Amino acid sequence: MKAYLFFLSRLLAGCATVKDNAALQALADQDQYDRTHNVAAMGSHDAAHQQTLRQLIATGQLRTGTDYLNAAIVLQHADSAQHYLLANKFAKKAVVLSPQNKEAKILVAQSWDRYQRSLGQPQWYGLQHHVINGQEYLQPIDTARVTDAERAALFVSTLPQKLAYFNKLYGKHETSVQKYVLTDAQLNALQEAQPRAELVGTYEDLFHQAKYPAVAAAKHIRGFVLVEATIDAQGHVSRADVVEGLGYGCDEEATRLLKSARYINPTGAPHDVRVQVPFGQPAPRG
Repeated sequence: MKAYLFFLSRLLAGCATVKDNAALQALADQDQYDRTHNVAAMGSHDAAHQQTLRQLIATGQLRTGTDYLNAAIVLQHADSAQHYLLANKFAKKAVVLSPQNKEAKILVAQSWDRYQRSLGQPQWYGLQHHVINGQEYLQPIDTARVTDAERAALFVSTLPQKLAYFNKLYGKHETSVQKYVLTDAQLNALQEAQPRAELVGTYEDLFHQAKYPAVAAAKHIRGFVLVEATIDAQGHVSRADVVEGLGYGCDEEATRLLKSARYINPTGAPHDVRVQVPFGQPAPRG
């Protein structure tokens, strides 16, 4: 009888529903709240969230589809290609565990596009945009890497839908979304022509606040990390992505530094800037 009761208790325990991790949910909720209500604290919060998430992953706290989705949400707001790739992996896992989860499917495409752009490569799905002086443009896209059926399966706009969106936005009748993609030369020209967001203080002072990562110093890593940042209407850095990195912790430190910066934005609209953050260089540039 005792053996039977023991077996029954183990069977019931095995059938118990696995609950979503409350700590992961809180991290994802705070991540989203910061982006709409607390941009000023976003940089410091993002760094803390990444550290907490690493601990949760290391201790095996990701179990449900929602857990993997929440982890992917936090990871896609980190600051390196490896974070974006892991976000993509977790978003795919979330879809496997929760096949009807629309948000997880969208995040599969979004995290992959962000990963591609962090490598300096064209995106596949078309979810990464530039915003310059309130005007919206597509970041480089390889339209042949996935089909529109694959885009639709992830609840992403197809190329005809995206083309219709931009044609309506600009009152044009273009026949290809590539007409709304900015080359580097066009991007630089637009950024030069628009009213400039002015850093509060100097770039030299900002760069002096950078912490040279120990591993980079030990390996004598020198050079610049090119960061593209979006300055919101209030002058806060709402997004910072590495365009050209050095690795060895320099990329993460460069984005942390930019997220801590404050600007005076005379345009009153969000727009993108590019900043070169020096490591081991005698003459910083902004």
